[in-house]
Amino acid sequence: MKLHIYTDGGSRGNPGPSATGIVI
Repeated sequence: MKLHIYTDGGSRGNPGPSATGIVI
């Protein structure tokens, strides 16, 4: 299981309610 933490979720193409998005 890989844990990727993006501080800039919007820039990484990861839509989220907050700026921080956690993708597993």
